[in-house]
Amino acid sequence: MLYIDMDGVLAVWDSRASVADTKQPGYFLARICQENMAEALRELARLRVPVAILSAVYRDGTAAEDKTAWLFAHGLGEIPRIFVPYGSRKTDFAGPGILVDDYTKNLREWAAEGRPAVKFRNQVNGTHGTWTGLAVSADWPAEQLVSSLYAWNREFG
Repeated sequence: MLYIDMDGVLAVWDSRASVADTKQPGYFLARICQENMAEALRELARLRVPVAILSAVYRDGTAAEDKTAWLFAHGLGEIPRIFVPYGSRKTDFAGPGILVDDYTKNLREWAAEGRPAVKFRNQVNGTHGTWTGLAVSADWPAEQLVSSLYAWNREFG
């Protein structure tokens, strides 16, 4: 199973946004799509690689509804999704598999349980070299993302 994060992976993260901004209705629905990753995810699903969205949401507000609508708007609505209460560990909500995430804290928690983790290096992270494990880049074309994730899923999934 490949678990794919949304914020900063499928959707471009706005590093200028405050927590209050992110709690506004429509914030997540308005995020720009990381097109190469969305295309890669659609292709992996087409290839019958087991995939699921694993994304944090606030306990109150419209984040889950906004994120669901965003997924449908970008052709990803049929992919299973698991929304984790913000501040909770993703490891507590998912089974065995590979996590693709941009947030090193999530990756470290995942890897600490012996699960493979892949850093998604985007425009706002991966600049300090704190993650030394598997990684893909927002700059890669969809085909390269598919190739790497497909291979790692076969090896570790």
